[in-house]
Amino acid sequence: MIRRFHRLLALSLGLLVSLWTLSGSLLLVQKSLDAGLPGTMASETGQFMPQRILAAARRHLADRPGHWKLVLPHRGQAVAEVTYLSADPFGATAGEVRITVDPRRAEVIRVTEGRTQLAEWLYRFHSRLMLGDQGKWWVGVAGLVLLGFVVSGLLMWRLPRRIGLSGLHGGLGLVVLPVLMFSLVTGWLLVFSGLWTSKVLSGEASPGTENPDGPEITRSMTLTSVLASLRRHNPGCRLRVVETPFEEREPWRAAMDCGRGVDHPVYWRWFLVGPGRDAGVRPDPEMEATGVRSLGWIYALHTGQILGAPGKCLLAAAGGGPTVLLVTGMIIRWSRKRRLRKRHGLSTVQNPA
Repeated sequence: MIRRFHRLLALSLGLLVSLWTLSGSLLLVQKSLDAGLPGTMASETGQFMPQRILAAARRHLADRPGHWKLVLPHRGQAVAEVTYLSADPFGATAGEVRITVDPRRAEVIRVTEGRTQLAEWLYRFHSRLMLGDQGKWWVGVAGLVLLGFVVSGLLMWRLPRRIGLSGLHGGLGLVVLPVLMFSLVTGWLLVFSGLWTSKVLSGEASPGTENPDGPEITRSMTLTSVLASLRRHNPGCRLRVVETPFEEREPWRAAMDCGRGVDHPVYWRWFLVGPGRDAGVRPDPEMEATGVRSLGWIYALHTGQILGAPGKCLLAAAGGGPTVLLVTGMIIRWSRKRRLRKRHGLSTVQNPA
């Protein structure tokens, strides 16, 4: 019964689930290749000049008006990433532009407008199965099918008498089982994050970022003045991310590594800096919320980022596991059917009707 259920899942939905998990692996590989571009290693972050990096990116786009986000290298990355969003979402220059900059020489290495066609297809397929907003529910169903594969395969497993394709199939299933289950649970939490983060956020009392009794300050700020304010407010922290506002009356946003032991985005502290009724440096209530931080942790776990390059390699390899299991399972099934036909033909010859 279990063997029949396992076989039915493989024949009906095995290819879809294999492509789904494989697309996640390819996304991880693509991001790792992007992070491996030549440049200055992150161990030299103390000599990076954010002003020069952002100026180089702005010069490349003729200093277009809009929103700019600078992410300095961290965790062994070699390049800085600058993201641009047009102030006019319907204009000729609308859309996201990602600019890769060598942080030491302040030279533009590569410019990407939006995602590449392959990356866009992989992301939409892995997160929504190309089915739009309703696709997340079908991703949940694909996760249940993967869970059915794992459980039924585990129940059928037994120690092989000899090393062969069947033993390889079962052994590989056991090896990738814990990683697949871990990825499956964290993926479910990400796909259905709106169901639980809204409850977490609604239960929090968001601290106010403005003082309604104080005078409103509308003076615009430059990147140099923002960095100076951040250094005065956080003398022992290192800048990691800085975002320009869409309008002068809005505050700047910045993330800093304040020495929590590991230089990773889930440990960074987020601040608002700039105009408003409170023009000083204050915690960003949106990014510092428990629900948002929890989501960041789950994403880092799901993609293996929390463990660095080894974690990404492990998750990428496990994502290709279902494809190998599907192929080996089909070969095993075909071999068994061929042996049964030979036995049936031999018995017919020996015992003719």
